[in-house]
Amino acid sequence: MICKVLDECGKVPYFNAPIYLENIKKIGKVDEVFGRVDHVMFTVKPDPGVGLSGWEKGDKVFIGPDKLLPLSRFTDTGKKAGGGGRGGGGRDLRIFLRFILTIVMRKKSGVSPNDLLRKVNRLPGNKVCADCPERLPQYVNSAFLTFVCTNCAGIHRR
Repeated sequence: MICKVLDECGKVPYFNAPIYLENIKKIGKVDEVFGRVDHVMFTVKPDPGVGLSGWEKGDKVFIGPDKLLPLSRFTDTGKKAGGGGRGGGGRDLRIFLRFILTIVMRKKSGVSPNDLLRKVNRLPGNKVCADCPERLPQYVNSAFLTFVCTNCAGIHRR
C-alpha cells in the first residue's frame, strides 16, 4: 500500500514505524520512504493476517508522533554539508545505470552506461535536483531513484 504524508504534517516517517488505523489497530509498518521533501510518500508492509484488499484512495492511516522526523533533517538548514570527495558522481551513476540495464530491463540493449546517462540527463525532469532547485544534478540517489546535486548528495550520505 502506498501512502502520502499530509502536506500540513511537515514530517517524514521513520523506517519500520508502526502504522495504525483510526481505532488504534496496528496494520503494518513503514517499508520504504520516497518522493520529494515537499511530497513525501511511503509504502506500508502489512502485518501477517492483515488484508489490504478493502482499501480505497483517500483512506487514512496513522503514525505515532514520536516516529516522525522533521523535514529539516533532510533539507539544507544553513550548515555546510560534508564534502563528498572529488569526482565519483559519474562513476556512481554509471554503476547505477549498469544495474538498471541488467536488472530492470533484463535484456541486452547494446546501450553503454554513458550513452544511457546522456539520454537520461536529457529528460526534462532530470535537469533539476530532486531535493532543491539546483540545475543539472550530477549524483544519483539510488534509494529514491532520483538525481541530486552535490550539496544534496552530501546530505543523503549522512
